[in-house]
Amino acid sequence: PKNETYLFPIPQNIAGIFMIVMQGSLIEGDQCLRKNENIYISQDIKGYNIQTADLAAQILILQMPLKDPSYQVTSM
Repeated sequence: PKNETYLFPIPQNIAGIFMIVMQGSLIEGDQCLRKNENIYISQDIKGYNIQTADLAAQILILQMPLKDPSYQVTSM
């Protein structure tokens, strides 16, 4: 719904999440995010308030996994 606020819990053991606005709009600080705009939320944040603007929002959430130790470069 428009002009609503929701608390989105950020899962533990991830590198962070991207929230991509697919339809509608979100308020982030003093800016209004519209279709195809996104925001990154780091793992340091425990919960994020999603606030819809004048239009209800459809949001795609991508969770970024932690880097697996097998991908770390070792010196030779």
